[in-house]
Amino acid sequence: MKYSTFRKSERIILYALAFAVCFLLVLIFYRTFIEINEKGFEVFETFAEWMVYVFSMVILCGFLLSLANSFHEVLEDRVVLRFGVFGFVHIKYSQIEEIGKFEEKNIPFLGMRFSDGVYYGYFGRKDLIKVKLKSEAEFYYMFLKKRKVNEIIFCVSKRDEFLEEIKKRQEKC
Repeated sequence: MKYSTFRKSERIILYALAFAVCFLLVLIFYRTFIEINEKGFEVFETFAEWMVYVFSMVILCGFLLSLANSFHEVLEDRVVLRFGVFGFVHIKYSQIEEIGKFEEKNIPFLGMRFSDGVYYGYFGRKDLIKVKLKSEAEFYYMFLKKRKVNEIIFCVSKRDEFLEEIKKRQEKC
């Protein structure tokens, strides 16, 4: 079963942010390339420079949209935690030492980061889950770089349902 990383309202905010970034970049594109070139100034003379601008716009919006559409998946023998293009990890149920709600308030600021074998992947302080592993797992991030983690703290939209399903699957394994 699939569980979204973000609630619907949080996804709408990310979509709006991606739209705002695209709109702003299109506006800058228009001001820079069209208006200045109409006045006779040559801002960018090569096709390659135009393509770098378009490529950077697509990449930036792609990061935001991939994050908004990320989800976690509970399978028969493992759970797959996905964080858009920012990374993923496969965890077998037998590898989980402890899983539960994470209510601690003294945690790093929102975002995604690694710190002392712990991966923090959340954008809100609600519905946080902490997974402690028996052994290190390989976390693949940013275009398949690897990092070893032994704890993962993340958010999921339906936390109680997610935890219940994982505990059922753990009992079967």
